[in-house]
Amino acid sequence: MSHLIKSTLALSLALLAPLTASGADLALDKGTMSLGGQISANIQTSGNASLVNFEITPTFGYFLSEKFEVFGGLNVDYQDFFIFSLEYAAVVVGGNYYTNQGSTVGYVGLVAEVGFVPGLAINPQLQGGVLIGLNEHLAIDVGIKAGVLINDGGGVLDIDLGAVGLRGFF
Repeated sequence: MSHLIKSTLALSLALLAPLTASGADLALDKGTMSLGGQISANIQTSGNASLVNFEITPTFGYFLSEKFEVFGGLNVDYQDFFIFSLEYAAVVVGGNYYTNQGSTVGYVGLVAEVGFVPGLAINPQLQGGVLIGLNEHLAIDVGIKAGVLINDGGGVLDIDLGAVGLRGFF
């Protein structure tokens, strides 16, 4: 399964690479709002057990400055991509620091998820990625994040194998 995920991400990046040459500088000014999301595959490990599942994370953000964005959204995990059996759902809040301005922009951030399916859980995470501008208002978002899912059963290491999405800025 992980070979399929790696192959899909490699193919996606190879197909998207020519778009970076034509991208305009992203409009990431103070007061800019963002709307978008990511689809990712992640692995959760605890002891000798591990589980691969798929995440859908739509978000809405607001730039407090040209370098710092706060955001919120939802995170829904599915245990099987083809059956869509709900594994986890959470409210997401966080902040990203953008390292530069231009058509390709790196970011790092902190994310906190408060899950409510199947029970209360907290998932603090670190994330990082790159926005690849298609024009000044639209970018491809490629990233990764890692954290610890804490619930009444203890802690589970939660690592995204890779995430890709679209973000709009207005």
